[in-house]
Amino acid sequence: MAKSPQNKSPSPNYERGWNAINELIRSDGKWNGYERNIAYLNNGNGTFSDVSGAVGLDFLDDSRAFALADLDHDGRLEVVLKNRTAPQLRVLRNVMSEIGNSVSFRLRGTKSNRDAIGTAVTVEAGQRRQTKYLQAGSGFLSQHGKELFFGAGNIAGTVRATILWPSGFIQTFEQLPINRRIEISEGSSNFAAKPYSPSLWSHKELSTSEKLEPLPTASETWLIEPLAAPDFSLPDIAGKTTTKALAAKLRQS
Repeated sequence: MAKSPQNKSPSPNYERGWNAINELIRSDGKWNGYERNIAYLNNGNGTFSDVSGAVGLDFLDDSRAFALADLDHDGRLEVVLKNRTAPQLRVLRNVMSEIGNSVSFRLRGTKSNRDAIGTAVTVEAGQRRQTKYLQAGSGFLSQHGKELFFGAGNIAGTVRATILWPSGFIQTFEQLPINRRIEISEGSSNFAAKPYSPSLWSHKELSTSEKLEPLPTASETWLIEPLAAPDFSLPDIAGKTTTKALAAKLRQS
């Protein structure tokens, strides 16, 4: 990224760059060069696979940011995709029939900040060990939901969680139930485990009963210069023939 000017003196190259960007915006151009969005699958062995097309995220949108949040509290994270071009907002639901078990955490700080920003949570499920941090800001002008989600795979029992609060206080919770939303306050040995809400969407429902509304075929754009009408001749109410030139003359008068 180029540095901003150090002083207020005119910089022709800097100004020309901004002029080019504004011209691109007015002409409804794409900044991303028609590159498709990419989604990667963690293979669990230090490698990742490109699954963009398989999961339906390979849009040509000129995207700027995304955020993850469980909007309907069913334990499935939705993807909120923010674009510069239309549609400027997309919300994608996870409707897979089998997604494995999971556990999520809602934290509240007491000695630390109330939102528990900066807390590290480590979950142990069988041989799996994951650590996530509760952060403020997750990308360009965006932030994920303040709920930490952990996948537990096919584990059918309980998990162990260790919480390191920003104050330095450490808590460990044994035998936490899976497929629950765990609510914990800093310093309290108690916790609330709430089951996820029933999912209102599924792959089977979408394929059999739910009919999605077709996308609109019309679109809009900005015209930098007026678009001249073609030559025409039309009869008016009185039966007289009106031409393009006569219509323009009447409009000016």
